Amino acid sequence: MLNSAPGAASDWNFIHAFGEVTAQERTTTRITNTINAKSYILFTTQHNRQFLLALSFTGRRTFRLTVTDHEGQIRMTELSLSRKRHNIFFTIIVFLMFGCDLDIGLDPNVKVDSTTSRVSAIVMDNRQFKVIQMIHSVETLIGRATKVWIVSFKGKLFTIKDSWIQDKYVQSEVFFLAQMSIPELKGRIPYLVCGGDVMIDGAKDCTGRYHVDLEGYPYSQRVYRRVITSSIGE
Repeated sequence: MLNSAPGAASDWNFIHAFGEVTAQERTTTRITNTINAKSYILFTTQHNRQFLLALSFTGRRTFRLTVTDHEGQIRMTELSLSRKRHNIFFTIIVFLMFGCDLDIGLDPNVKVDSTTSRVSAIVMDNRQFKVIQMIHSVETLIGRATKVWIVSFKGKLFTIKDSWIQDKYVQSEVFFLAQMSIPELKGRIPYLVCGGDVMIDGAKDCTGRYHVDLEGYPYSQRVYRRVITSSIGE
């Protein structure tokens, strides 16, 4: 599933979902490994990616949906493409074709360039920060996946730090930065501009939104957290 502007070169930045096919009667280890590898590439390439959807098909006319996020992976039981099950398959296809960016795992607070699909701006606390450059990225499929940008707002430079934090075990660094962000220390330490859990449509963005009723929920859920600080030095 591609989403690119007319005339733009297609690359990993434009792939929103993908499918894998095997002539074998069941989903093989090779197919699973391929899904994992491509999911890793997409997560490390698309910096607005929250979760990823992938379909796989077998020679026995079965299909399976795989959902991957920074907590883990959910694999649907293989289903037949028979008349009894085809409604499920077409529901997934229609969802992928006509769902909004949020439905297919893209953070609406992260704006991307329509031509390059690179991050151009990040919205936090009703303010849009223009991205100057990324200065740090932990390239991982599962885990915190921390990313740091230099951004600008009204002519001033700031840093934005994004990470997926284990909500149960780690207290928010926003709390500590807020305690230190007093006039006497401004300019001497990272000064909190704004930050906290990323909110989408009034709800906290976390992996638990996609893992409800599954084993381990909510104890292992990760929360998407964004922190904006100043000042910038060289």
